[in-house]
Amino acid sequence: IQTTTRHYNFSRGLICVQEWWGVNSGILAHAEKLAKDFDAYVVVPDLYKGKIGVDKEEASHLMGEMDFARAAKEIGQVATHMKEDKKIEKVGTIGFCMGGALSLLGGCTSEDVDACVVFYGIPSGLDVEANVTKPVLANFGELDNLDGFSSKKDALELEEKLKKCSAAATCEVILYPGVGHAFMNAKPDPYESFEAREKSQGFVPYDETQANAAWKNVKIFFEKYL
Repeated sequence: IQTTTRHYNFSRGLICVQEWWGVNSGILAHAEKLAKDFDAYVVVPDLYKGKIGVDKEEASHLMGEMDFARAAKEIGQVATHMKEDKKIEKVGTIGFCMGGALSLLGGCTSEDVDACVVFYGIPSGLDVEANVTKPVLANFGELDNLDGFSSKKDALELEEKLKKCSAAATCEVILYPGVGHAFMNAKPDPYESFEAREKSQGFVPYDETQANAAWKNVKIFFEKYL
């Protein structure tokens, strides 16, 4: 577990969950921004236990080997640690890609998580209508090409399910125009350029305007529910 800020006097904490690449510079940059923007105690759980995906094949292998149920449980354990040991009053989860799915799964299965932010990732097998009992903000790019995980169609299906859960009044799905999967990543790592990333995975380049709009929505959401 890596933390990005000081260890005392916080009323709220955030658990920032990695993409399929692992705990790399990109996810740590997100965590640093969260710590700065929200004055929160931020933890990044290392779900791969030190391993990093240096290319999409290795990242896919690492994600495939990971036990999602155990990872979700570990996220809940971090939330419990924050409340019991750090005396933090409210805890939120936020995750990207694989971490987005785990933010929802881990957040909804832990009594110590108060709100969840999801970026372009939906956990398979989760009964959203029955298990979502807390505020959720889910963010997707309209051009996301990962069918069955984070495409526009998947996002709209999630939205319909959230409308039927007990926390429906505090749940929202937002689609951002002109962007696709991984649209929050300001750098193309591990690729040399956004053009190389697009050629390999079909993800359109970074759009600062849409990323900033998403960060603004995250800030509004967490300030309301944490």
